Amino acid sequence: MNREKWKDVKAKILDSFDVINQYTNTDDDGHGSVEIIEFKSPAGEMKVEFYERDLVLDKRVNYSNRVGSGVTVDYVYSDDEKTHNFKVYKKISGVWELIESPSFVS
Repeated sequence: MNREKWKDVKAKILDSFDVINQYTNTDDDGHGSVEIIEFKSPAGEMKVEFYERDLVLDKRVNYSNRVGSGVTVDYVYSDDEKTHNFKVYKKISGVWELIESPSFVS
């Protein structure tokens, strides 16, 4: 799912259902964010999450062959390219359960 399709889905949810909670969280490293909307639908309480992160271009592993030395991983992120992910959850017995459906993939 891309940003434009997310805007359409978000608008339909906000217009059609009773929104319980809506918020945005950012990653600690500053390279991603997630928009979350919780709402009541005829199927029960639902939650949608839209993740947007900078594209990882390269991953560099720094290590030494000495005993007891540490390993660090440095990521190189794109300045203009993003990756997107979309997840849908349903509240079942007070627990958010991921709904896996091919219709949400496209």
